[in-house]
Amino acid sequence: MTAPRTRRALAATVALSALLSACVQNQQPVASAQEIQTYTANYPPELQRLYAQVPAQGKRNLVLNHMRAGLAAMDLGHFTHAEASFDEALAVIEAIYADNPDAERARSVWYAESVKDFKGEPYERAMAYYYRGLLYMMKGDYQNARASFRGGLLQDSFMEANERMASDFGALAFLEGWAGRCANFDPGTVNASFTEAAARNPGLGAPPSSANTLMIVETGAAPRKLQAGDRREVLRYARANPAGVSTARFVLGGQSVQGVEAEDLYYQAATRSGRWVDAVNEGKVQYKQGTEVAGQVATAAGAGLLAASAATGNRDMAGAGAAVLLVGLIAQVAADSMKTEADARQWDNLPGNIVLATTTYAPPSSNRRNAPAPGAPNAEAVIDRNGATMTRSLRYSQAGGCALAWGRELPATRIPDEAPFSRPGGR
Repeated sequence: MTAPRTRRALAATVALSALLSACVQNQQPVASAQEIQTYTANYPPELQRLYAQVPAQGKRNLVLNHMRAGLAAMDLGHFTHAEASFDEALAVIEAIYADNPDAERARSVWYAESVKDFKGEPYERAMAYYYRGLLYMMKGDYQNARASFRGGLLQDSFMEANERMASDFGALAFLEGWAGRCANFDPGTVNASFTEAAARNPGLGAPPSSANTLMIVETGAAPRKLQAGDRREVLRYARANPAGVSTARFVLGGQSVQGVEAEDLYYQAATRSGRWVDAVNEGKVQYKQGTEVAGQVATAAGAGLLAASAATGNRDMAGAGAAVLLVGLIAQVAADSMKTEADARQWDNLPGNIVLATTTYAPPSSNRRNAPAPGAPNAEAVIDRNGATMTRSLRYSQAGGCALAWGRELPATRIPDEAPFSRPGGR
């Protein structure tokens, strides 16, 4: 029969273990239906189902839900909502991915990848800056647009944990150069950006000095994230359908300009500085396994001491057994908190590819050198995928001496209410 002191020690140990487990597994409460309704009332009806996820899923998916809803708002022309959403997302991203000790701690391996607040993979964070930069360009704020594109290049260099690698996001370097030219930056600074872009993608060299209009069409669907491995600890990527684009040309005011594939997001997702990767989370698995083994050994030793004390009535042995068992249980709870399951939450309304071109657009009647004509000309992208063509309208905006025509092959609203794997537990 177990001695009273032994039973009390064992009970205290089990209670503490349960408390630690509860702390590890606790999830933020979901907002009430009334709170969600109040929050979404400020948004257009066609966006409310996506913005409802912001309060419904809370802080854990705040960045992800603002990315998804912000892009949908941008695609529908609700630019104020889009700007606010991307500002919210970028504020959180910058608090984590910065060069300071607090940010390093936030990027630690201690908590489960699928439990941590979503910040996105490097290509997703870079794309948030890409869209914020385009929104700045639409308003003619070319200095902030340039800074945003540069911020995207920085995010592309942040890898897992606290690793840094060289960015290879050529489209962002090109856009940085374009925004710098529109902002009348020093030609040397502008050309440095174009040179960086061309080093990543030879088709992205400096455009002619007469070019004043940038045209962008986003084609295909976002790359998919997949979990692999015995513990679903490996993050892999797959191309979505439709994948890739054969060619795309732009038609603006009667002109036809061939586009250049500026970026392949699957390539950006599945590579690090141009090198293909497969097992993003592998190092964390090894760390977890070592902690688990230590916890199991200590737990077994503690249980053995408790059993021996029960047989002999040795109270000192009982106390020692309870202490060792406690250490073992804490170690196992700690190992459990270091879940290695890969985070497959994904920004699912991203495109698969970015195609762009530049041109000089000014009608003969214009007396402004290199200035787009007033009003909005008809702007389209003709996309050719494996011999099948489709035409998409582009949204045209002019500010200062530059203009932007931007559009998508697939509507950004063509996604489910919740992002893939966004629920706790990764489902």
